[in-house]
Parts: sequence; structure tokens; C-alpha cells
Amino acid sequence: MKVIAVVVTYNRKGLLKECLESILNQSLSAQKIIVVDNASTDGTAEMIRKMKSETLRNTEMIDYRLMKRNLGGSGGFYKGIELAKEEGADWIWIMDDDSIPETACLEELVNNTDNKISFLASCVYGIHNEPMNIPEIDIKPTKNGYPYWHERLSDGLILIKNATFVSILINREAVKKCGLPCKDYFIWGDDIEYTQRLVKYYGKAYFVGNSKVCHKRANAYKLDVRNEKNPDRIKNFSYYYRNNLVNIMLYESNWQLLSTIIRNMGKSFVLLCTTPYGGIRFLSLWKGLLCAVFFRHHVINFLNEQLKI
Repeated sequence: MKVIAVVVTYNRKGLLKECLESILNQSLSAQKIIVVDNASTDGTAEMIRKMKSETLRNTEMIDYRLMKRNLGGSGGFYKGIELAKEEGADWIWIMDDDSIPETACLEELVNNTDNKISFLASCVYGIHNEPMNIPEIDIKPTKNGYPYWHERLSDGLILIKNATFVSILINREAVKKCGLPCKDYFIWGDDIEYTQRLVKYYGKAYFVGNSKVCHKRANAYKLDVRNEKNPDRIKNFSYYYRNNLVNIMLYESNWQLLSTIIRNMGKSFVLLCTTPYGGIRFLSLWKGLLCAVFFRHHVINFLNEQLKI
């Protein structure tokens, strides 16, 4: 079995180095690590060259790809998964540069691979051992009306409907059938769309309890514009609300779509009146809501192309 790891990075060379070292020190090794650098300006290229000059580790397996411009996380994973597929990977292990997998993380994923499975997701925790990036459990009813998310609980597996790109192992056959992530999401939501697409059009996905990874994101709280204090990052939440609204349009019910729109509209006015940078938060949320209407058509065209519909 050929496993290729894909890491997307942007201006976080310290975290990237720690991430790469943790991948190199796995109990079960990947055959290659593709690093997609979104045009970093912090000396990431020099750090990679220094790592590859060290002869004590298998750093020759690092395949560093420097992009001409910042493609965002979605564009980076589009490129990385495309390259891994071209390299003949049977399974593609993907993560952000602030993901630090434990030593047995990959081995525990690989131990549960099955060609009928679309992907497997690791258990993610933060720097203070708090839960993070929790996949959404698949609770759709079976023939008798009960959900069966616990069908493989005795194996330490839970049936899930989606996951984030923080240590997931993707089946090459699922990529061949379902295509690549939508690169135009830029950040946030591309992972949810892609993993739900894999489940819908290829096969089941599971959360692997014994595969563990530390996510060293600066803000460990669940993504929400209310939890963000950096005004520049607040502006980026327009992508978050746009992309997640499109995902609901694609994969959820009209009732959930309507309730989400109403809830976000109400939230926007609360943010405007009661929080620091309220105007920026308000505009970011409304920009996301309005852009979703037009962005949905673009995403549908992309999916039709990827799925060859």
C-alpha cells in the first residue's frame, strides 16, 4: 500500500517543521510527503532546504511545491491531492501545517482501511487537550428508522458524514470517482463539502478513535465570527458563511437552509450592536450570505465536472 501525505502551509514555518517531523517519526511511514506552500514569505523554503540537508532522517521523501500565489487552503489541497493521485498513491493522508499527529496516528488509520471506505478521520485535540474538529456523526436512519452510527463501535470506529482536513486518510478510488476539492472555496468549508461528497458518491467514512492528532490552531474555539478578535481574520469570515451556506444548499434540507439564514441574519444585528469590531463582523456575515447565492452556481458547475455528471 502506497501512502502519500499532503500538507498545505502558509507562513508558519515553525509549525510546519514540527508537523513534518511528526510525520517523519510515524510508527508506519508514508512513502512521500507533498508540501504545498501557498507562496510563504517567512523563510519556509529555506527551512525545508535545511531539513532536507540533514542525513539522519528520511527527509528526501519531502516533495516541496512552492506556489506562485496564495491559493488558500482549498486551492492547496486541490493541488496536493491532484499530485498525490498522479504519484500513484493508494491512500492520501492530508492535514494542515498546524496538525501534529501522534506517533501511531497513521498506523491506526491504515489498520482500518478497506476499499469500500471513502476516508478515515483521526481524533483531534487542542494544545490543552480540549476537543477540536469533531466530525459530524452520520445519523441518517436505516430501513427500520434507527441510525446505525455505532455499527463498528467495537472496533473503535464511528460512522461519520463529514470531517475537516486535520489528519484524514482518503481512498484513491474515492478521489477517482468524486474528483478533487473545490479550489475556489479559498478557506473554510471546502473540507466539509469534499468529505460529504466522498460519502455521498463513493462510500462510508469512519472516525478512528485510536488515531490521534494535536491541532495547534491559535484559537481552539469552534469557528465562529463571535470568537475571533483579529479584525483582519474577521474579514475572512465572509468565506466561512458563504461556503457553509452553499454546503447546506448542496447537502441538507430546505428547512435547515432557511433556519440557518434566519439565525445568521439575527446574529448579524447582535454582533453590530454588542461586540468589538461589530461593523466588520456584520459586514463579513452579510457578505457571506449574499455571495452564497451566486457562488452556489459556480460550485455546482465544478461538481458536475468533477463527478462527470
